[in-house]
Amino acid sequence: MEKNMLFHYGKSVSGAQFYDRTKMRQDVRAFLNGHQSLMIKGSRRYGKTSLIKQVFNDLEITPFYIDLRRISRLEQFNEALLEYAYSKIGVTGVIKQLSNNLMTFLKTHRTTLKINVEILETTVELFAQENSTVFDYFANTLSIAHQIAKESNQHFYMVLDEFQDIKRFSSKEIDLLELMRAEIQHHSNITYVFLGSHMSIMTEIFENKKSPFFNFTRKLQMKPFELEELNDQILTAFKTLRVIFADDNDLCELLEKLGGHPANTMLVMQNIENIVKRDNVEVITQELIIKAYEDAYDELTDLFVEYLRDIQTKEHLHDVMYRLAKDEKQLLDSKLIYHKYSLLLEMGYIQKVEKGHYQIIDSLFKKFLCEV
Repeated sequence: MEKNMLFHYGKSVSGAQFYDRTKMRQDVRAFLNGHQSLMIKGSRRYGKTSLIKQVFNDLEITPFYIDLRRISRLEQFNEALLEYAYSKIGVTGVIKQLSNNLMTFLKTHRTTLKINVEILETTVELFAQENSTVFDYFANTLSIAHQIAKESNQHFYMVLDEFQDIKRFSSKEIDLLELMRAEIQHHSNITYVFLGSHMSIMTEIFENKKSPFFNFTRKLQMKPFELEELNDQILTAFKTLRVIFADDNDLCELLEKLGGHPANTMLVMQNIENIVKRDNVEVITQELIIKAYEDAYDELTDLFVEYLRDIQTKEHLHDVMYRLAKDEKQLLDSKLIYHKYSLLLEMGYIQKVEKGHYQIIDSLFKKFLCEV
């Protein structure tokens, strides 16, 4: 059943379930084809992972992918990267092999693999050194991955999702960003893709002149859906079910109401699709659209409650967001309101439209704020 769904919500997608993003998809594909490393930042639930997944699907490339928010120890990164790098030369389960017997690993592969034996020896030494730190392991793993790519005449692609979270693995003595940049700056056979939802931290990492990653990549930002393109794609998708809208303007108005928010749009469209299939609907009416929209809003209420709790941890933020949602005048002085807007930008709840003008990114969250 899931394979036949037109719209997916809550997970990364590719293929027929991937909508819009034509220009950005072309840009990212061109960068990756040219082995240009890049950074893509965007608010939560804005489709960064889906975009990258689709582009690599277009290119028929399997990258190394890791979500840094989902790992609790840096060792998990190191082991995952070693597994990936060695799998590209036909060795699977490398961590298990190394854990079982280092010498057996070396003897087994030194004559069969068409890479410099020093790479194998470095890998064995990495596991043999009991006093090496996790940071040594990290730097050496990055180095080994590049050596394998170069020796095997391949080009690797590394996708580091929620990259801003790498900062939490640093120590008082070691800045992991400094360590990583020093290691990867000369990597000719690996292209890096950095994704992040913490907008201000990603900006700080890649656009601050004092940061080790300043000017290391091309920089892109996720935008809302292009409504005209999306409108046509949705009409076409429903026509595959032999279903039409009673008035195509109803769809236009719905998409505008959703503000091009990718996740919210897909949730509402999936609700419409489910009703269409369940009730054998042939014509999508305005009443059906309203129900799908309200059901999506109700489903997201718990998420918005969590957003609100997050906002309420900082003084004045709730009032600032409330007034922004209602288009009311802010009461704080200009210096303080600038500071609060900066915090909300950092937290990913608002975006800057132009100088001095901000808006809430999630239109359904805006509706929630107006109603609580």
